[in-house]
Order: sequence, then structure tokens, then C-alpha cells
Amino acid sequence: MIRVAQISDTHLSHRRAYAVPNVEAILRAIVEDEPDFVVHTGDIAADDPDDAEERAFAFRTLSSGMPRPFAVVPGNHDTGGFSNDLWSRERNDAFRATWGHDTFSVDLDSWRLVGANVYRLGEQEHDDWLAEQCATDRFVALFVHQPMFLRAFEIDDDPDWSLDGERRRILRRCLGRADVRLVASGHLHRYRALTPVHVFGPSAGFLGTPVADGSTQVVGYLSYSLHDDGAVTHRLVIPQDVEQLWFSSFAPHEAHLMRDAPLHPVGAEP
Repeated sequence: MIRVAQISDTHLSHRRAYAVPNVEAILRAIVEDEPDFVVHTGDIAADDPDDAEERAFAFRTLSSGMPRPFAVVPGNHDTGGFSNDLWSRERNDAFRATWGHDTFSVDLDSWRLVGANVYRLGEQEHDDWLAEQCATDRFVALFVHQPMFLRAFEIDDDPDWSLDGERRRILRRCLGRADVRLVASGHLHRYRALTPVHVFGPSAGFLGTPVADGSTQVVGYLSYSLHDDGAVTHRLVIPQDVEQLWFSSFAPHEAHLMRDAPLHPVGAEP
């Protein structure tokens, strides 16, 4: 059995450091838990993919507090996404220059852990790489930022929250005949095991808008046990010193982004 921790949606900023205490508490809990591997499923920095200072701050915070080894995939606030700040090659290159990668593939015992960049689905180089990584006899655990779907593969969702139909089909083709036992995502700021395979990870920073869809809206992280026979179990971990912080508690009513919130530098009083 191997143990993998999933942390997501940290939204780290030195200018608007509302999430920093929660992220630091969760990093301490992960260190104590001693997983074999850690994955961050995106939205690492606050919300501006062009803010190099925030990106550098996020890198320093995670690199100094995260147990090795760990890997990341980008979120829409790291490289741009499907709306608002749009994904671009330049933004993706800046992300890679900081983190060293925007995808990953790691073999651990009978498992292959694969991190895909959903914003590059449809790009030949990315999709060929992903298909090659999934052409394995190992069990596959896939990590992405935006979920493949919110309800079922055949049901359309708002593409701001999951993949649109074309990207779902591309991703499914890339997976091919892989024995995919886990698709772990972030982005939604809420925890839900939609199916035994599709799991939405919570934010390690703050809660978004209340949603009545059966999710658990809580700040925390997920700990997975990947068994030698392909079974997957997981638990939601809520460290004792984490604050259940809502976006609406620090941002103006009309705000949609962290950059719309008042400045709150690192070390400032709550």
C-alpha cells in the first residue's frame, strides 16, 4: 500500500494572505502524517496568473513546508483557464519555469500516478504524452485541477466548473484502456466522492459559495491509500488548527476574485 496526500486550491498570496495560516496548518499536518507522495491539484497562487511575485511566494511557502517528494498540476488561477484569465503558452511557460513541470508521471509499486494539465487537452504534445503514460499495466491514479464532470459524463455542466464535452472525450481517449482507479480533482472548494473513482478534493485555503449538491464544504486535505490489489480508500483530514474561512468573510459582496479583496499582507492581524 502507498499513501498519497492531495492538497488543492491554496490560493497563496503575500499581499492577500487570508489563506496562508490554513495552508501552513495543513502542511504541518501532512508532514506529521508522512505520506509517500503529495500532489497539489492546482490554484496554487492566489488568482492572477501574471503575478510573478505571488507565484514566487507560493513556491517558497510550499517548497519550505511540503514533505518531499511532491508534484503539482496547474489550476486556472496559475496559468489561465477557460474563461476570464484565459490559458496561454506564455502563462504556462512561466508556471513551468517556477515549478519545473506542469504534468507528471510517477511509478510507486503497482501504481502509476499521473498529473494532467486539463488546459492543454487537445494539444498534440500533451495528449500524446498522457496517452503514453496511461498505456501501462499498473493501476492509474489521475490528478487534475478541474473535474471531468460534476454529475455524469453525458451531462453538460458549466465549463467554468468542469470540462466541456469535447475535453471530456479527449481525456477519455487519452486514458485509453488504462485501469484508472482514481480521478482526483480540485477547483470546487468542496469535498465529494462523486463515484468510487471520481473524488473532488477540498480547498486548503478557504470556502467558496455554499452549494447544495451533497458536497462537504470544509477546509482540509485528502489522504489516499492505494492498495496493491487496486483498491482505493481515502479520508478527509481537517487539522485542528484550521479555520473554516469563507471567501465572503474577507471579500466584498460583489467580489469574484481574491484580487478584489482588501490587502492583507503576511503577518497582519486577522
